[in-house]
Amino acid sequence: MVAEIQTLIAGGLARKTELVELAGGLYALPQVAALLNVSEEAIEDRHKAGVLIAVRSGGIYGYPACQFTSDGIVEGLAIILEAMPMRADWMRLEWLLVPDDALEGLSPLEALKEGRIDDVIDVARAQGAE
Repeated sequence: MVAEIQTLIAGGLARKTELVELAGGLYALPQVAALLNVSEEAIEDRHKAGVLIAVRSGGIYGYPACQFTSDGIVEGLAIILEAMPMRADWMRLEWLLVPDDALEGLSPLEALKEGRIDDVIDVARAQGAE
């Protein structure tokens, strides 16, 4: 039983490491505040409101790089995250990065970057509703 639990924990940690790599790494709170030219408190408020993804890694929150562009936040991401019933940040990150048949094999993030906001909203609303 203990060995099974340890195997599950190790698998979860490996998946989280993989997701961070797929996301292009994690930004620290001060980096995100500087990128968006807002206060750290404003960034934390956006995370609490569910419009930015922040995952716990090593005891602190990190903001997956994939949700940002040089101009700010990926267009439409906040709308998508608001529409999504699923609230667990690790699950949201995985959903954002994994190809989806409903989006012709694109990940939701790729579809967003192609401007397919309405399609991604439809898929996001279905998350957690099954």
